[in-house]
Amino acid sequence: MLSKEKILQKRKERWKRYYSRNREKLLQKNKQYYHQHKQERAEYQKRHYQENKVYIIFRSKGYYYRNRERTLKRLFNDYWANGRIRKRRSSITDEERREYRKLWARRNKDKRNELRKVRRNGLTLELAQKIYEDNIKRYGTLTCEYCKKPIRFGNDSLDHKIPVSKSGISNYENICVACRSCNCRKNARTDTEFLKTLEV
Repeated sequence: MLSKEKILQKRKERWKRYYSRNREKLLQKNKQYYHQHKQERAEYQKRHYQENKVYIIFRSKGYYYRNRERTLKRLFNDYWANGRIRKRRSSITDEERREYRKLWARRNKDKRNELRKVRRNGLTLELAQKIYEDNIKRYGTLTCEYCKKPIRFGNDSLDHKIPVSKSGISNYENICVACRSCNCRKNARTDTEFLKTLEV
């Protein structure tokens, strides 16, 4: 008498051989079934989620904590894909973004310190004050250089038109006032590249 394990192993082997011989047929069959029963599948998935909501949430949280770093990295890349925010079902939260940045900073201390030195090099308090004053003179109120919207107090930032990562210098011509959302969305692009995305 064959044991249960051997029987299962034989079945698996048989199925593998059958699948390798009829792979294309099976895939085509699956596609046809999927298209024919699309609505039924959607209804079943909704029903299944409602019936097993607690288990599904618990399982997804368990996966998140087991693969925390990888998940945060994927979410972060999705969020800033092509330098603009994607509206997705699984969009990253502010807390998760902060957590990923902390992880990156811990692992890349030397790189972070180098970038900080380069950013601060040449940027004095007098220069920052002059940039702010000129912005107010030009627009009448503190205004974002990219979206041309007035900036609320505390939501302002100084941005390099040509980023430091692309050999940008901290001088009057290369620094401008930008709102935080534009500064974050611009990411590591030049001002001309970013303005093109705003026009679209």
